[in-house]
Amino acid sequence: MSKQRTKIPKESKTTLLYICDHTCCVCRKSQDIQIHHINRDSQDNNLENLALLCLTCHNQAHKRGGFTRNFSPDYITKCRDEWIETVLRIRQKGEERHVKMKNEKNNKKPAYLEPQDIFSPGQPLTTLQIATINSLPKIKAELLVKRNKQLSEAVTMTTIDMVNAYTAYNESLKSILIMVADFCDPRHFEDQSPKEFFEEIISTRRRFFSLISNHHPNYPYMWGRMQREIYNTLCGEDIDNLIDNLIGTFLLENDFDYKHWKKSWRNAER
Repeated sequence: MSKQRTKIPKESKTTLLYICDHTCCVCRKSQDIQIHHINRDSQDNNLENLALLCLTCHNQAHKRGGFTRNFSPDYITKCRDEWIETVLRIRQKGEERHVKMKNEKNNKKPAYLEPQDIFSPGQPLTTLQIATINSLPKIKAELLVKRNKQLSEAVTMTTIDMVNAYTAYNESLKSILIMVADFCDPRHFEDQSPKEFFEEIISTRRRFFSLISNHHPNYPYMWGRMQREIYNTLCGEDIDNLIDNLIGTFLLENDFDYKHWKKSWRNAER
């Protein structure tokens, strides 16, 4: 006659579910979880005799005979103890990470870099990033060919067409600038994203170039088309220099030949 099953105390259930993270200690699944008595004595509800198993593993633990081997009490005990240790380590790491983040928030330093960081070599670039940067002079040359081809039709093109040609080129340079900025240490841009940082700079400098084009000393009475051409040329040259300065300042590293790259970048205009 089999022993009558006794009810597992609620406190023991709660403790077991917590220390095992509501997960089967054998297969690490969290569906269809059941409490298993390791020594198969349903009246022994000591915590040391309890383990969490999913429905499949629980059936395997109670299976007897046949071609497949059942889970022995020693095996289940080993799985349970190792899983409890794993859960504990995961929770400890989570708590440490939480404390670290909280401390960093409470002791947050200014976003700018320390002097030793500013003058240290740039962060290492990946092979893909180096290949991308090395391809930029060729991309710039192709953009210039496209822009100049549109501008060569100046006899028939309208002022709007001319402005569109310059704008398309300048916006492409701006996209290159923001892409390269993503390769840099984000602390260089204080509390802004690279996109926000450079859009703010470009917007401010465009207002300045607008003043220059309106009051150029060599062309005191220029209007319309020439004025717009000078403005767009200044904007493009400025973004071009920002790209050069960004790469030369923050992305220097052993596998990247900046001097050769800069020469190729400048020669793309020829």
